[in-house]
Amino acid sequence: MGKVLKIREIGEPILNSKCEDVDVENINDDILDVIEDLKATLEYGTGLGIAAPQIGVNKRIIVVGAKKENIKYNDAEEIPVTAMINPTWKKLSEDTDIQYEGCMSVPSIRGKVERYKNIEVTYYNENGEKIVRELQGFFARLVQHECDHLDGIVFLDKVKGPNGFATKENIDKYDLRENERLDEDLEQLMHKLLEDEELDPRFMEAIDLVVEEGIVSTSFLQRRLRLGYNRTARMIDKMEDLGIASGFYGSKPRKVLLSKERWERIKGQLNIRNK
Repeated sequence: MGKVLKIREIGEPILNSKCEDVDVENINDDILDVIEDLKATLEYGTGLGIAAPQIGVNKRIIVVGAKKENIKYNDAEEIPVTAMINPTWKKLSEDTDIQYEGCMSVPSIRGKVERYKNIEVTYYNENGEKIVRELQGFFARLVQHECDHLDGIVFLDKVKGPNGFATKENIDKYDLRENERLDEDLEQLMHKLLEDEELDPRFMEAIDLVVEEGIVSTSFLQRRLRLGYNRTARMIDKMEDLGIASGFYGSKPRKVLLSKERWERIKGQLNIRNK
Protein backbone atom coordinates (compact mmCIF):
# COMPACT_ATOMS: atom_id res chain seq x y z
CA MET A 1 0.00 0.00 0.00
CA GLY A 2 1.30 3.43 -0.92
CA LYS A 3 2.10 6.31 1.41
CA VAL A 4 0.33 9.66 1.44
CA LEU A 5 3.09 12.19 0.78
CA LYS A 6 3.36 15.95 1.02
CA ILE A 7 2.38 17.82 -2.14
CA ARG A 8 5.10 20.14 -3.41
CA GLU A 9 3.72 23.63 -3.94
CA ILE A 10 4.53 26.33 -6.47
CA GLY A 11 7.95 27.85 -5.83
CA GLU A 12 9.70 24.54 -5.16
CA PRO A 13 12.42 23.92 -7.81
CA ILE A 14 11.29 20.40 -8.73
CA LEU A 15 8.06 21.79 -10.18
CA ASN A 16 10.09 23.78 -12.70
CA SER A 17 12.34 20.88 -13.76
CA LYS A 18 11.99 18.48 -16.67
CA CYS A 19 11.61 14.93 -15.42
CA GLU A 20 13.71 11.91 -16.37
CA ASP A 21 12.34 9.05 -18.45
CA VAL A 22 11.63 5.74 -16.73
CA ASP A 23 13.44 2.68 -18.10
CA VAL A 24 10.36 0.77 -19.21
CA GLU A 25 12.48 -2.36 -19.75
CA ASN A 26 13.19 -2.34 -16.02
CA ILE A 27 10.11 -1.24 -14.12
CA ASN A 28 11.39 -2.22 -10.69
CA ASP A 29 9.94 -2.08 -7.20
CA ASP A 30 11.15 1.51 -6.74
CA ILE A 31 9.02 2.67 -9.69
CA LEU A 32 6.02 0.61 -8.55
CA ASP A 33 6.35 2.12 -5.07
CA VAL A 34 6.27 5.63 -6.59
CA ILE A 35 3.07 4.72 -8.44
CA GLU A 36 1.45 3.39 -5.27
CA ASP A 37 2.44 6.57 -3.42
CA LEU A 38 0.95 8.67 -6.20
CA LYS A 39 -2.31 6.72 -6.03
CA ALA A 40 -2.52 7.01 -2.25
CA THR A 41 -1.73 10.73 -2.29
CA LEU A 42 -4.27 11.36 -5.05
CA GLU A 43 -6.99 9.45 -3.23
CA TYR A 44 -6.30 11.35 -0.01
CA GLY A 45 -6.19 14.77 -1.65
CA THR A 46 -8.64 16.87 -3.59
CA GLY A 47 -7.16 16.56 -7.08
CA LEU A 48 -8.15 14.44 -10.06
CA GLY A 49 -4.62 13.83 -11.28
CA ILE A 50 -1.09 13.91 -9.92
CA ALA A 51 2.42 13.85 -11.37
CA ALA A 52 5.57 12.42 -9.79
CA PRO A 53 7.32 15.80 -9.29
CA GLN A 54 4.38 16.88 -7.12
CA ILE A 55 5.57 14.35 -4.50
CA GLY A 56 9.22 15.20 -5.07
CA VAL A 57 10.10 12.44 -7.56
CA ASN A 58 11.87 13.46 -10.78
CA LYS A 59 10.36 10.73 -12.98
CA ARG A 60 7.93 10.84 -15.91
CA ILE A 61 4.96 9.22 -14.19
CA ILE A 62 1.42 10.48 -13.75
CA VAL A 63 -1.70 9.03 -12.18
CA VAL A 64 -5.21 10.16 -13.09
CA GLY A 65 -8.57 9.14 -11.72
CA ALA A 66 -11.88 10.87 -11.06
CA LYS A 67 -15.30 9.85 -9.83
CA LYS A 68 -18.24 11.34 -11.72
CA GLU A 69 -19.51 13.29 -8.72
CA ASN A 70 -16.14 14.99 -8.25
CA ILE A 71 -15.88 16.31 -11.81
CA LYS A 72 -17.24 19.82 -12.36
CA TYR A 73 -16.73 19.94 -16.12
CA ASN A 74 -19.72 19.58 -18.46
CA ASP A 75 -20.33 16.13 -19.98
CA ALA A 76 -17.25 14.60 -18.28
CA GLU A 77 -17.21 10.85 -17.74
CA GLU A 78 -15.79 8.99 -14.75
CA ILE A 79 -12.10 8.19 -15.12
CA PRO A 80 -10.72 4.97 -13.57
CA VAL A 81 -7.47 5.33 -11.61
CA THR A 82 -4.77 4.95 -14.25
CA ALA A 83 -0.99 5.13 -13.98
CA MET A 84 0.88 6.36 -17.05
CA ILE A 85 4.65 5.90 -17.38
CA ASN A 86 6.53 8.10 -19.88
CA PRO A 87 3.28 9.55 -21.27
CA THR A 88 3.31 11.57 -24.47
CA TRP A 89 0.39 13.00 -26.41
CA LYS A 90 -0.49 14.58 -29.73
CA LYS A 91 -3.52 16.52 -30.84
CA LEU A 92 -6.07 14.80 -33.08
CA SER A 93 -7.81 18.02 -34.15
CA GLU A 94 -7.45 21.77 -33.85
CA ASP A 95 -10.53 21.99 -31.61
CA THR A 96 -9.84 23.60 -28.25
CA ASP A 97 -11.80 24.95 -25.33
CA ILE A 98 -11.01 27.16 -22.38
CA GLN A 99 -11.92 26.00 -18.87
CA TYR A 100 -10.89 26.82 -15.33
CA GLU A 101 -8.19 24.53 -13.98
CA GLY A 102 -6.85 23.99 -10.48
CA CYS A 103 -3.85 22.12 -9.11
CA MET A 104 -2.89 20.64 -5.76
CA SER A 105 0.47 22.40 -6.13
CA VAL A 106 -1.26 25.78 -6.50
CA PRO A 107 -3.79 25.89 -3.64
CA SER A 108 -6.58 28.48 -3.62
CA ILE A 109 -6.08 29.65 -7.23
CA ARG A 110 -7.90 28.65 -10.43
CA GLY A 111 -7.18 29.85 -13.95
CA LYS A 112 -8.65 29.67 -17.46
CA VAL A 113 -6.50 27.45 -19.67
CA GLU A 114 -6.94 26.52 -23.33
CA ARG A 115 -6.47 22.82 -24.11
CA TYR A 116 -7.00 20.55 -27.10
CA LYS A 117 -10.30 18.68 -26.90
CA ASN A 118 -9.16 15.52 -28.70
CA ILE A 119 -5.76 13.89 -28.22
CA GLU A 120 -3.96 10.58 -28.58
CA VAL A 121 -1.89 9.57 -25.55
CA THR A 122 0.86 6.95 -25.56
CA TYR A 123 2.20 5.53 -22.31
CA TYR A 124 3.38 2.39 -20.54
CA ASN A 125 1.49 0.67 -17.73
CA GLU A 126 2.93 -0.95 -14.59
CA ASN A 127 3.64 -4.13 -16.56
CA GLY A 128 5.70 -2.30 -19.17
CA GLU A 129 3.00 -2.67 -21.82
CA LYS A 130 2.67 0.12 -24.36
CA ILE A 131 -0.80 1.68 -24.46
CA VAL A 132 -2.18 4.04 -27.11
CA ARG A 133 -5.56 5.68 -26.43
CA GLU A 134 -7.71 8.43 -27.89
CA LEU A 135 -9.07 10.81 -25.27
CA GLN A 136 -11.69 13.54 -25.46
CA GLY A 137 -12.96 16.40 -23.34
CA PHE A 138 -12.08 16.48 -19.66
CA PHE A 139 -9.95 13.30 -19.76
CA ALA A 140 -7.85 14.85 -22.53
CA ARG A 141 -7.54 18.09 -20.54
CA LEU A 142 -6.47 16.24 -17.40
CA VAL A 143 -3.72 14.31 -19.19
CA GLN A 144 -2.39 17.48 -20.84
CA HIS A 145 -2.31 19.22 -17.45
CA GLU A 146 -0.42 16.40 -15.75
CA CYS A 147 2.02 15.94 -18.64
CA ASP A 148 2.88 19.64 -18.33
CA HIS A 149 4.16 18.92 -14.83
CA LEU A 150 6.65 16.43 -16.29
CA ASP A 151 8.13 19.26 -18.37
CA GLY A 152 8.32 21.72 -15.49
CA ILE A 153 5.18 23.63 -16.51
CA VAL A 154 2.48 24.69 -14.07
CA PHE A 155 -0.96 25.71 -15.37
CA LEU A 156 -0.38 29.31 -14.21
CA ASP A 157 2.00 29.68 -17.16
CA LYS A 158 -0.89 29.06 -19.56
CA VAL A 159 -3.71 31.12 -18.07
CA LYS A 160 -5.60 33.09 -20.70
CA GLY A 161 -6.12 36.84 -20.37
CA PRO A 162 -5.75 39.33 -17.50
CA ASN A 163 -9.09 38.22 -16.01
CA GLY A 164 -8.29 34.52 -16.21
CA PHE A 165 -7.78 33.92 -12.48
CA ALA A 166 -10.23 33.22 -9.67
CA THR A 167 -9.95 32.04 -6.07
CA LYS A 168 -10.93 28.52 -5.13
CA GLU A 169 -13.68 29.90 -2.90
CA ASN A 170 -15.26 31.97 -5.68
CA ILE A 171 -14.91 29.65 -8.65
CA ASP A 172 -18.08 27.58 -8.09
CA LYS A 173 -20.44 30.48 -7.52
CA TYR A 174 -18.79 32.50 -10.31
CA ASP A 175 -19.28 29.71 -12.84
CA LEU A 176 -22.88 29.22 -11.69
CA ARG A 177 -23.66 32.91 -11.95
CA GLU A 178 -22.07 33.12 -15.40
CA ASN A 179 -23.97 30.06 -16.65
CA GLU A 180 -27.26 31.43 -15.34
CA ARG A 181 -26.63 34.76 -17.07
CA LEU A 182 -25.74 33.07 -20.37
CA ASP A 183 -28.76 30.77 -20.14
CA GLU A 184 -31.05 33.73 -19.50
CA ASP A 185 -29.64 35.67 -22.46
CA LEU A 186 -29.93 32.67 -24.76
CA GLU A 187 -33.47 31.90 -23.63
CA GLN A 188 -34.56 35.44 -24.41
CA LEU A 189 -33.11 35.22 -27.89
CA MET A 190 -34.67 31.80 -28.43
CA HIS A 191 -38.10 33.09 -27.44
CA LYS A 192 -37.77 35.93 -29.93
CA LEU A 193 -36.87 33.47 -32.65
CA LEU A 194 -39.70 31.12 -31.75
CA GLU A 195 -42.09 34.03 -32.16
CA ASP A 196 -40.57 34.79 -35.57
CA GLU A 197 -42.95 33.58 -38.26
CA GLU A 198 -40.03 33.20 -40.67
CA LEU A 199 -38.03 30.93 -38.35
CA ASP A 200 -37.05 27.72 -40.12
CA PRO A 201 -39.25 24.92 -38.71
CA ARG A 202 -36.19 22.66 -38.49
CA PHE A 203 -33.96 25.13 -36.68
CA MET A 204 -34.26 23.42 -33.28
CA GLU A 205 -33.43 20.09 -34.91
CA ALA A 206 -30.36 21.71 -36.46
CA ILE A 207 -29.21 22.94 -33.04
CA ASP A 208 -29.68 19.43 -31.63
CA LEU A 209 -27.39 18.03 -34.32
CA VAL A 210 -24.73 20.69 -33.93
CA VAL A 211 -24.57 20.37 -30.15
CA GLU A 212 -24.68 16.56 -30.19
CA GLU A 213 -21.97 16.10 -32.83
CA GLY A 214 -19.83 19.15 -32.04
CA ILE A 215 -19.80 20.11 -35.72
CA VAL A 216 -21.17 23.30 -37.22
CA SER A 217 -20.95 23.65 -40.98
CA THR A 218 -23.32 24.01 -43.90
CA SER A 219 -22.12 20.75 -45.49
CA PHE A 220 -22.75 18.87 -42.24
CA LEU A 221 -26.30 20.21 -41.88
CA GLN A 222 -27.03 19.72 -45.58
CA ARG A 223 -26.04 16.08 -45.29
CA ARG A 224 -27.85 15.33 -42.03
CA LEU A 225 -31.02 17.35 -42.68
CA ARG A 226 -31.09 16.82 -46.46
CA LEU A 227 -31.57 20.54 -47.08
CA GLY A 228 -30.13 23.05 -49.53
CA TYR A 229 -27.07 25.23 -48.99
CA ASN A 230 -28.85 28.58 -48.61
CA ARG A 231 -31.28 27.23 -46.04
CA THR A 232 -28.59 25.66 -43.86
CA ALA A 233 -26.37 28.73 -44.22
CA ARG A 234 -29.16 30.91 -42.81
CA MET A 235 -29.50 28.52 -39.87
CA ILE A 236 -25.81 28.79 -39.08
CA ASP A 237 -25.97 32.59 -39.27
CA LYS A 238 -28.73 32.51 -36.65
CA MET A 239 -26.65 30.15 -34.49
CA GLU A 240 -23.81 32.64 -34.62
CA ASP A 241 -26.17 35.46 -33.62
CA LEU A 242 -27.35 33.36 -30.66
CA GLY A 243 -23.86 32.50 -29.50
CA ILE A 244 -24.34 28.81 -30.25
CA ALA A 245 -21.62 28.85 -32.91
CA SER A 246 -18.47 30.91 -33.24
CA GLY A 247 -17.82 33.23 -36.14
CA PHE A 248 -16.09 32.15 -39.33
CA TYR A 249 -12.40 33.03 -39.53
CA GLY A 250 -10.77 32.23 -42.86
CA SER A 251 -9.98 28.53 -43.18
CA LYS A 252 -10.56 27.77 -39.48
CA PRO A 253 -13.77 25.84 -38.79
CA ARG A 254 -16.50 27.30 -36.62
CA LYS A 255 -16.68 26.05 -33.05
CA VAL A 256 -19.74 24.90 -31.10
CA LEU A 257 -20.01 27.18 -28.06
CA LEU A 258 -23.01 25.56 -26.38
CA SER A 259 -22.58 22.44 -24.22
CA LYS A 260 -25.02 19.53 -24.33
CA GLU A 261 -25.85 20.05 -20.67
CA ARG A 262 -26.78 23.71 -21.09
CA TRP A 263 -28.78 23.03 -24.23
CA GLU A 264 -30.82 20.30 -22.55
CA ARG A 265 -31.45 22.60 -19.59
CA ILE A 266 -32.53 25.46 -21.84
CA LYS A 267 -34.83 23.24 -23.90
CA GLY A 268 -36.43 21.99 -20.72
CA GLN A 269 -37.03 25.53 -19.51
CA LEU A 270 -38.42 26.60 -22.87
CA ASN A 271 -40.83 23.66 -22.92
CA ILE A 272 -42.12 24.54 -19.44
CA ARG A 273 -42.64 28.20 -20.32
CA ASN A 274 -44.35 27.37 -23.62
CA LYS A 275 -46.95 25.06 -22.04
